[in-house]
Amino acid sequence: MDLILVVFLVVFRATQGSRICNLSDAVGTVKCSGTLGEPFFLHLTSDTTGKDIRLNKEKESLVFRFTNNVSKVLDPDYMNRIKFFTNGTFWLDSAVRTDRGLYQLEVFNPDGNLFQKVNMTLDIQVPVSEPVLSLICLSGGETQVTCSSEGEPVEYRWSLAGQSLTKIDSSNQSHHTTTITLQGHMTGSVTCEVQNDVSTNSNTIQLSACSEFPDITLTVTVTVSITVATLILLFSLFLGVRHLLKKTRFQNVHSGGGGEEVIYADVTVGRTREKATPSPVPQEVEYGQVAL
Repeated sequence: MDLILVVFLVVFRATQGSRICNLSDAVGTVKCSGTLGEPFFLHLTSDTTGKDIRLNKEKESLVFRFTNNVSKVLDPDYMNRIKFFTNGTFWLDSAVRTDRGLYQLEVFNPDGNLFQKVNMTLDIQVPVSEPVLSLICLSGGETQVTCSSEGEPVEYRWSLAGQSLTKIDSSNQSHHTTTITLQGHMTGSVTCEVQNDVSTNSNTIQLSACSEFPDITLTVTVTVSITVATLILLFSLFLGVRHLLKKTRFQNVHSGGGGEEVIYADVTVGRTREKATPSPVPQEVEYGQVAL
């Protein structure tokens, strides 16, 4: 019953993102990967009968020991996080970053002789997210496609219409982003696939001939330059016409010929004009003779 329960638990957990690493028949050094925040299963041996099983970390700290059919967790960092089943399956609940490191499995037979010794490097990784794709047309007619994904680490694979293009490892790239440049005449679907040891994901974007989409930055720059030049030209024309009109009006006023008629008006400001008194009409003078 215990074995059936363990098998069911392993299968169920594996479908939920858990990782399983088998050391029962391994020799030398084995690389294993776990998912951050998910359980990690380690199959130590196929038969635990009479065995003394020890799991060390960094060859110094004894994490776990199974002897005389009793399992003990000896490292405080793993207390209440480990379960061991009699079929030899070791279960680590909710893996954390500090679980990374070099482990050593030692299995002794009932006589106390070393039966198996295996080194294991454990890496705890962050699952990759669905990649985000974008494209721009460059001034030379090429198409630049960008692919971004969260995860740790992330490996990128590109394909065009199902044909593999290139493989790019972004572990040394910033912000988990990589780009490829394609010839402008290329069309079809471009797929970016991202993966690491614990997950995989992909996304696709459709290409169009880049000649149909000129460089946006260049277009905006040219448009702005033309607009500014047009405004400057119109303003200069306006100033020229205004100056010409002023000059023509000034010449017409002072020349008096062929231009506008000048009307003079008598304007009295601030005083009343006195009414003129008519001069008396001179009377006739009669002259007579005077006798001496």
